[in-house]
Amino acid sequence: MIEPKYSKSEKNGLNLIRSQDKNIYSVGISTAGFAEIEMVKGKPSRKVIATSIHKKGLQDTRNIIEEQGLSNQIVVKFEDISKKLMYKNESFDYVYARLVLHYLNNRELQASLNELHRVLKKKGHIYVVVRSIKDPDAGKIDRIFYTKDSISTKLRESGFTIDYVIEYKEQLYHDYLRTQPHPLRSHLIEIHAKR
Repeated sequence: MIEPKYSKSEKNGLNLIRSQDKNIYSVGISTAGFAEIEMVKGKPSRKVIATSIHKKGLQDTRNIIEEQGLSNQIVVKFEDISKKLMYKNESFDYVYARLVLHYLNNRELQASLNELHRVLKKKGHIYVVVRSIKDPDAGKIDRIFYTKDSISTKLRESGFTIDYVIEYKEQLYHDYLRTQPHPLRSHLIEIHAKR
């Protein structure tokens, strides 16, 4: 297996997982499933559903998770977060949504956040990382870029209570396995919120 390269935003999201968080929904699988594998390490009762619409990435991640013998704890599936989710109300303790929601337009984002609020348990929490309008790619690529206020407002409108919002720069990569660094450091907004 490739040696994981954890970014600041991944480490921050992983550090927020509480011991009582048994069911985790990871929207947009992390690079090669590294974060999802870390989520279940030493936690045999923890289950993760990891989703993506990137078919090659899904298969690569599925293979890595099978090689690690973790298929019983991590379910990798094709799922579009902009559509209604198939899960029952209050299915998850923690939602991990790093660098995925900024691909959605405003309507899709609000519908997705409403669904994430619905499937999150009472006293559950959500971790969101999106790209900031201060990002060097803002206006150059097909993504939505946010301010701390604009993404916080979207979460509040879906019923979440904001715990904190921070901004920082981070090295992103062009490829799924992080072998091709982006020439500029990306500007990110990180939010932790509760239901």
